[in-house]
Amino acid sequence: MRASVPTAPTEASDDSGPAHQQAEPEPEQPPSPSQPLLDLIDADRRLPERDRRELSQRAEAALAELARDRDGGEVRVRLVGDDEMSRLHDNYLNDPTTTDVLTFDHAGDKAAPLDVDIMVCVDEAARSAESRGIALSHELLLYIIHGALHCSGYDDATAEQSAAMHAREDEILRAIGVGAVYAPESGDAT
Repeated sequence: MRASVPTAPTEASDDSGPAHQQAEPEPEQPPSPSQPLLDLIDADRRLPERDRRELSQRAEAALAELARDRDGGEVRVRLVGDDEMSRLHDNYLNDPTTTDVLTFDHAGDKAAPLDVDIMVCVDEAARSAESRGIALSHELLLYIIHGALHCSGYDDATAEQSAAMHAREDEILRAIGVGAVYAPESGDAT
C-alpha cells in the first residue's frame, strides 16, 4: 500500500495579528490502484503478430480490472507448447502431462504488488477453445486471468472456491467487453 503525503495548508496563520482563515485540509483519498505491468512473451511465435497484440491489449485491460483485487506489480506471461508445458508441469508438480496454465507467484504476500510468471499452453488452449466453440484468444485470456487470480487470493481446490474464481474471471472478462468465457451466457461474445 502506498503512503499518502499530507497536504500543506494553503494559507499560513499568524498568532500575532488578526486571525487568518486557514483552508481546511482536503480529506486524504486512498491511492488509486496501479495497473500491473504486462510482459507477453511468445518466443516461439505461436501466435501471429496481430493476435499477439490483441491478446496483450486485452490482458492489460484485464489486469487493470484486476487492480481492484491486487495493486500494481509485474505479470510476465510466456506462451508455450505442449512439450515445454509438460516438462514444466513435471519439474514443478511431478505430473508429466500437459496442462493449461502454471503460475509462479514470486511475491508470496497477497498484499504486495504482483510479481508473477504465468506459463500458458497455446496447444491446450487451442484444443479447449475448439471443443467449446470459442475464440483461441479468449481462451488464452482466460488462462492469463486465472493465473493472476491465483496470486490474488483465489483458488480452485474445492467446488466452492472454483465457482468463486470462475465467477471473478467472467466478471473481469465482461468488464473489458469480452463477455463470459468460462461460463458463457447467451448474448456474450465468444
